Amino acid sequence: MDALLAPVVVFDKSTRSTTVYNSSGSAFSTDSSDSPVADIHGRGVLGARLVTSVTDLEPLLATESSNTMIDLWQKGARGALCAYVFRGGTTYVLPDPMGTATVLFLDADRYFVASTSMGALVDRARRLGLDLQPNLDYALEVAFNGGGSISRTSYEQVDRLHPFEYLAVSDRVERREYPIAQWFWESQVSPTELFELYLADIRESISAVANSRDDVNRIAHLTGGLDSRVVLAALLEQGAADAFGYYTVGPTGTRDRDVAEGVESTFDLAPTSFSGLVAPAFSSPVAGSVAALKRTGGMTRQGPTGYERRSDALVLGGGHGELARSFYARRAPAFSQVRYSAHEVALQLFGDSMFGPYNSSRSLLRNQARERLIEGLRTALTRIGSRAENDDYVLDFFYIDGRNRNHIGLTQLSTSDFATRVDPLYSLAGAKLAHCTPLPLRSSGLLLFDLIQRFSPKLLTLPFDSPKFGEELWHVRRQPSVAEFSGRLRPAKYPDAAARPPAIARGYQMESGMSHDEAVRVAASLNAPFWQVKIFKQAAEGVRGALAHNQSDIVEHLNHTGVNWLVKNGLKHKAYLRQVVDLYVVIEWLQQS
Repeated sequence: MDALLAPVVVFDKSTRSTTVYNSSGSAFSTDSSDSPVADIHGRGVLGARLVTSVTDLEPLLATESSNTMIDLWQKGARGALCAYVFRGGTTYVLPDPMGTATVLFLDADRYFVASTSMGALVDRARRLGLDLQPNLDYALEVAFNGGGSISRTSYEQVDRLHPFEYLAVSDRVERREYPIAQWFWESQVSPTELFELYLADIRESISAVANSRDDVNRIAHLTGGLDSRVVLAALLEQGAADAFGYYTVGPTGTRDRDVAEGVESTFDLAPTSFSGLVAPAFSSPVAGSVAALKRTGGMTRQGPTGYERRSDALVLGGGHGELARSFYARRAPAFSQVRYSAHEVALQLFGDSMFGPYNSSRSLLRNQARERLIEGLRTALTRIGSRAENDDYVLDFFYIDGRNRNHIGLTQLSTSDFATRVDPLYSLAGAKLAHCTPLPLRSSGLLLFDLIQRFSPKLLTLPFDSPKFGEELWHVRRQPSVAEFSGRLRPAKYPDAAARPPAIARGYQMESGMSHDEAVRVAASLNAPFWQVKIFKQAAEGVRGALAHNQSDIVEHLNHTGVNWLVKNGLKHKAYLRQVVDLYVVIEWLQQS
């Protein structure tokens, strides 16, 4: 398994000294250096430059002052990317401005410890003799909501910086805010100007990737959905699409793959079975998910497991497209900070299963756990509401602050430990444009529709895996006619790179209780991931066993009646299926942490 690949900053309050452990684990005392020193975690773009190593930070280190350095970074850094820079007696921990590379920190009596990797932070803290305990409320969110949104982090003693914050550590620790936060929240910029800035950010990121090394395997993730199609549209506009192979998860016969291959054949693009990660298979996807959760310190089950080999692949994804529409606000369109209670918001965002009455047969949480999460939500919304101009954007910035960082950002950050992964849709201008776009239009997909219309309008005429645009959109835009897929699928790119090392046996077996063809049929009917269907039987038996034998601390926070109902009905809806599988994975991680 790999070493923990993120730098860690340790400030000793008793001696007022700082030690930085670089990404290879070597210690460097900042008291012994007068020249600028830097390290990075993640991959991304700085202006028109692709950042994959410390040498790519040369423009940052060449700035004349710390203020100039901060200004260059806040305006130009895009992606899940954090720079650790020591200059002028101060250690700066500089995440991208939206904090997609989340800076986690532990503020103990003697030590302040910070890193963009929970695994690295926990490892260093325990070496310092500090005791850390898993945050079971965060674990409940991972199990039933797919990732953390309300709870701050996966460990009780660890907190995180807010978006637009960075650290400056000298003889004390300071949490500072990038000046660009004021531009984001308070400046008056026209939607037309913001849209042009949004286009420019995406084009510059695509250009940075296209103009980088051409001796690597270039891969773009392509699904049947909307975000990856925006990335493809930008590649087509730049004339760079043919340089990539297009990777899709799932076997033939699933909707995602059928739509993606239809797009590929229509535009004469080459598919690939290489995701960009050279990863061994596990005896069961459960083992891989548990390993990923363990590697990220309980923050997410997505992304690398730590058993991957480093590759020279350059991978494009489109996770930040969600920032241009509405993830949470559309679920509570009448939200008002004055009229709504946190409990009402929780019900509309996360549903009855987490926040309904405890005596309900479908409620998954006991009262105390539910109330703690509601109070956490109240605190988060109050803080965001003090900055947001429009009530209808509070919940969508809550998504940026929580789920986007804990799921999309962390997956990108973790993947970049083994391959270069870049999200061209990362744009502060795009997020600000969403902020000033009325909710009905934002949630209809207007901004992403307009991006594709500008980049490659033909893509709007091809089918998606499901309807992507709301009726409100057709009041302001002409609905494109629908065309059929055409052409023939090209041979796959990078066939040798997709070869996997021998499988790893981790004590789990793939016992699905159904044939491959039956699992494909069920996955297609639910529009659910194939692998979740395949392991459902195993997950269901594992959850039942944990409840019956009280095998994990998390069990005392669960309503057993509701969880048993969920397991019984797990193959009736993709949300139930995911919750059963994720709960099983979380229980397994907690037993090993």
